[in-house]
Amino acid sequence: MDKRIRIKKNGRAGRLTIAINTAAQSFDVDTFQSLKRTLSAWARDESVEFVLIDRAASSLDFCASAGARTLSAAACRVETYPIKYLEAYLQLCYMIATYPKPVISILDGATMAEGTGLSLLGTHQVVTERASLSYPETSFGSVPCAGSTYSLASLAGEIGTWLALTGSRLAGSDICAAGLASNFCPSAELPDLYASLQKDGMIALERFETHRQFSLQKHRAEIDFAFSGACAKQIRHRLENGSDWSKAQATRMCAKSPLSTAVTLRLMRTVQFLDTPKGAFMLEFRALSKLVTSRNFREGVRAAYEDKDHWPDWRPKSVFNVTYDMVSEHFTPLYDRELVLIDLSALASPNPLLFKRDWMGLSAESEP
Repeated sequence: MDKRIRIKKNGRAGRLTIAINTAAQSFDVDTFQSLKRTLSAWARDESVEFVLIDRAASSLDFCASAGARTLSAAACRVETYPIKYLEAYLQLCYMIATYPKPVISILDGATMAEGTGLSLLGTHQVVTERASLSYPETSFGSVPCAGSTYSLASLAGEIGTWLALTGSRLAGSDICAAGLASNFCPSAELPDLYASLQKDGMIALERFETHRQFSLQKHRAEIDFAFSGACAKQIRHRLENGSDWSKAQATRMCAKSPLSTAVTLRLMRTVQFLDTPKGAFMLEFRALSKLVTSRNFREGVRAAYEDKDHWPDWRPKSVFNVTYDMVSEHFTPLYDRELVLIDLSALASPNPLLFKRDWMGLSAESEP
């Protein structure tokens, strides 16, 4: 039995509780496959009205370090494992994003990395004053994934671009105000919320706020101006020549992998033209399949999570040295290795089908 996640029915809900208790623990392919089987069964189970995803009280916050270290180490030994890990993780997240029943997540601590895919893709996200959210992927040579580029690109103005390129953290009600969560619940009221969800179902969410004031409203104009456009060099130039707050953002951005920064920005500007997140998942997979086996990824993980000197030797060293071809290489088709995503609308039938859709050369053939 996998002790990292607790699976049970609780009243009207099918409940998935994350229980990662050490900084060295991370998910693996088997965990993701188990969760996919559970969600598939619950989709057909009439006694399950909705799915609830939360974190055990004894669990550590969702953390980027363990998963990144696992992928980096695995890539040195078995180059195919990181790809299998990404496939299983992204397929699970897409199931959550397209689930035929409501999915509620409770964010009562720090959420990042794998946590964003598991927590932010459902129909409802409940945050407390103790919640925080960030996208640190460019810090270790990766890019936001699990449809994160799609959700970030859909936020008002350039808030999503700012979050993706700087790794800045949103806290508490700001997660709601930015548009990444649906409800705010004081942590002291969480026991009442759980009891109400179990007894009354989805109606329990109606008494919790959905609109909050954004504490960074005074910087919105700076964010929208500096982070506009599709050129990372121009963004850095605007930040370095802006206010003290903008200069601080430039410092944060310059610490990230220049190549990952440029690839992330290309993703953000591409997926904003999509009607659904499916294409974003597939484009992210294309980029990640190259990045997680790269020297930059290993160096980023070493500097951030192993030696912790926070002085990675990025190549290239600056966004001013990143070329168009370097970025474009991460978007080339994978042909027979493209990510295959499951259509949950077919889960109730005896013969589930896989999506078949063509978009910019992306496709996955139907299978019986």
